[in-house]
Amino acid sequence: MKYQHEKYHDVIEELKPHLHEHYKEVAMYQDKIDFDPNYEAYGVAQDNGMLYIYTMRDEDELVGYNIFFVQTHPHYSSNMFAVNDIVYIAPNYRHKVDTLGFFAYCENSLKELEVDVMTYHMKVLKTFEMLMKTLEMDHAEHMYTKYIGK
Repeated sequence: MKYQHEKYHDVIEELKPHLHEHYKEVAMYQDKIDFDPNYEAYGVAQDNGMLYIYTMRDEDELVGYNIFFVQTHPHYSSNMFAVNDIVYIAPNYRHKVDTLGFFAYCENSLKELEVDVMTYHMKVLKTFEMLMKTLEMDHAEHMYTKYIGK
């Protein structure tokens, strides 16, 4: 298994079909909100040094990715935060030791960037709480959503 940091512009075309499948697996309000990423905004974040994409590959096949926005936090301007945007592991690779290695690789890479705090969020219907506990993450908060569009 190969873990690496990849640049957005180098990997986005390969990511796109995976992102759409991931949307179908976990997104709420799919009957009201279409899958329509602002790819340009991600490119700008990469160009500004704020986007970090880590990939997990079996040979050359992309089987997982972990995408973070890295920057100081508006509430804590002296600290660097890595806020997870999207994490995905292909179903047949979940619950394998390689997954732990991938998450450890991401954490160590973020430490090298002098990140102080890393965060993950997850959908209630597709939790990975046991993994977070294994990685000694702290359960920090809850979030609620409500569709209020037309």
